Amino acid sequence: MKKIFILAITLSVLFTACKSSQERQTQKNKQDYEAEYAKREHELKMQQLELEHKAKLQEAERKANVVFLPCKEAGYDGDDYMGALGMMNGQANERIAISGALKAAKAMIMNRYMGAFKTGLQEYTKSSTIADGSDVNMAKIEGGVKAAGEDAINKYCKIVCQEVVKNKKGGYNAYIAINVSTKETEKEINTKLESLEVDYNADKLFDFIDKELNAQKEKAKSDM
Repeated sequence: MKKIFILAITLSVLFTACKSSQERQTQKNKQDYEAEYAKREHELKMQQLELEHKAKLQEAERKANVVFLPCKEAGYDGDDYMGALGMMNGQANERIAISGALKAAKAMIMNRYMGAFKTGLQEYTKSSTIADGSDVNMAKIEGGVKAAGEDAINKYCKIVCQEVVKNKKGGYNAYIAINVSTKETEKEINTKLESLEVDYNADKLFDFIDKELNAQKEKAKSDM
């Protein structure tokens, strides 16, 4: 009986010691897990901070490389007009700078329109016969469009933004944004071609020209 009592006490002590050991191991495992979790959380936080820092540096570098242009946005195309930004830098006289910037903006519009016209005319001639395809009539049309286009741009040109700044060297930099109505320009050209008595389908020709102008506008949007 005494032996059984001693055995029971021994087993009880062993069970208590085993349980205590398991609890200590469980506690240690918990502490190890929490330490590993805290370490991983710290690493992720540091990675996030590093990414944010890189993003800030990239944004600062981008801004440092951006050249500010006055009136830039005012020179964009609209649905029913062409836009352009003309610049003239380093002029000793303010008026000369302004005049040069305006001429540059008008020339930009004219070059774009003539480019669209030539492409539109090529497409038009593929699907039409202009007075038996006479080269004389083709030359008349191109000459008429150029003359009328210049007149229309001068007549319907609207200055929507104008800025003049003095540069570090003491000269003047001028920036002028203009808009020119596409509809009014085409009306002017059509009137001019009618006076030349050129045989052509105005609606069809201007459909091709408008298509090319719209393609130019879409390209400009994608470039922006």
